[in-house]
Amino acid sequence: MSGSIRSLVLDKINFDVAVDSDFDRKPTQTIEAQPTSGKTNFKRTKENPNVESVDIIADGTDRENILELAESVPSFDIAYTNAEGDSYTGKGLITITADNTQDNKISIMLLPENGFTAIIV
Repeated sequence: MSGSIRSLVLDKINFDVAVDSDFDRKPTQTIEAQPTSGKTNFKRTKENPNVESVDIIADGTDRENILELAESVPSFDIAYTNAEGDSYTGKGLITITADNTQDNKISIMLLPENGFTAIIV
C-alpha cells in the first residue's frame, strides 16, 4: 500500500502531517561507476541519512514547538508511521526548509544521527 504519512512524533510531541506529505528518504550511500582503461571502478560515497519534504500543519503551540525543536542543540527522539502502518524511529535533529504562514505549513528535513530503525510489531 502506498499513501501519505500517518503520524510524526518529534521529542514525544505529535504533529499533524499534511495529507499529501510524501517523505523523501535519502540513501546512506551513493555509488558512482567510473570508467577506466580496464574494468569499471565503483566509487562509494557515504551520505548523511535524512528525510526531506516533511510537511507539518502547525499553528499556535505546535508552531512554537517546531520552531524550538529546529533550534535544539541536543538530539531528540524522532518517529513516524507510513501509510502501511510501518513505524520508524531514530534520534536526531530537524531543520526548517520552508515556512508558509498562509497555510500553516512548515516543511522540515529530518536529520537522524544513525538513520532510522524499523519497529517490528
